[in-house]
Amino acid sequence: MVFGPSVLSLLALGCIQISAARKSHRHTFGSMIRQYVAQKALRLAARYMRRRFDNDTKRFMQCQEETLMERVKASRDTPYGRDHGFADIHNLAEFRVAHPPTEYAHYADYVQRLADGEPNVLFTDKLRSLACTSGTSGGSKLMPVSQGLVLNLVGGVLVLWERQLAAFPGAGRLQRQMRPFVAPRWRYSSGGLPIGPASVAPPGQRDGREHTQFLYSAPPEVNQIGSEADAVYVHLLFGLLDQQLGAIEANFASFVYAVFAALERDCALYAATEGLLGVNLWPERQPPGYVLHPRAMLFEFVETSGDAKTEYQC
Repeated sequence: MVFGPSVLSLLALGCIQISAARKSHRHTFGSMIRQYVAQKALRLAARYMRRRFDNDTKRFMQCQEETLMERVKASRDTPYGRDHGFADIHNLAEFRVAHPPTEYAHYADYVQRLADGEPNVLFTDKLRSLACTSGTSGGSKLMPVSQGLVLNLVGGVLVLWERQLAAFPGAGRLQRQMRPFVAPRWRYSSGGLPIGPASVAPPGQRDGREHTQFLYSAPPEVNQIGSEADAVYVHLLFGLLDQQLGAIEANFASFVYAVFAALERDCALYAATEGLLGVNLWPERQPPGYVLHPRAMLFEFVETSGDAKTEYQC
C-alpha cells in the first residue's frame, strides 16, 4: 500500500499530537489511539452542530415553526393527530387556534395507551422507553422517549462540548474521565415498555456508550452497581488510581458534589505528590485498614484528612 504525501503528513501530525498530549497512564496503545480518533471525529461533529446552532438562532421563529409543522405533519394520522385535527393545520396561526396551551393532564390518557402497549398514539417515531420525572412539580409523570428525542439531546450535548473545548482546551487531551454512574432501577409498564431515566438506554438496547468505555477510568462492570454510595466509592477507587485523570463528568452538579463529599467522608485515602498510595477498602471497619497501591515505591505517607505524618518502611 502506497501513501501519498498528504496522508503521511497527517499520520506524522497525529503521532506528534499524541506524543505531546497529556495522557492517562492507564491507557493501552489501542485505547489511546481510539480516544484520539474519537475526539477528532467529535470535534468535527461538534463544530458542525455549533455552526448549525448559530445559524438557527438567527432565524429562531422560522426554525420553531418549521420544527412544529414537521411534527404536526408526521403525527396527523396518529390517534392524537386525528383527535386534534392535525390534517387541517398548515401554519403556526392555525395550530394556535386548534391546539391552545395544555398541561400534562391533557396527555395522560394518551400516554397511558402507550404504556399499555398501543403503538403510534402520539407520534410515529420509534418509542424507546418511558421516562419517569422526579415529581418536583407535583407527582411523578411519564414522558415518552423516542429515538428522535435522543438524537436531539445528542445534538445539544455536542454544542455544549464545543463550548467546553473552547473554554477549557485541556479537555481535549488524551486523559480519561471519571464518570460516576448509578445503574437505574428499571420497571416496566403493563404493555412491557421500560420505565426509567431518559438519558440511559433501557436493558437490551444500545445508545453508543458501549463503544466509548475507553474514555473512562472505571471498567464497564462498575456501571452495574445500583447503590449510589457504593457506585461513587468504587468509581473513586478507579479514578484516583489514574494520576493523569482529566475530569469528573456527571449529568448533574449534585453528583459531582457527592463525589467530593464521599472522598472527604468515606475514603480516608493516603496520598503523596506522586499520586495515590493506599486505599481503605473497608471504610465501615475500625481501625482503618489500608491496601497499598501495588506500583507505589514510596515510604512516606501523609494522611489527607489531617496534618499528622507517619513513616512506614515498605
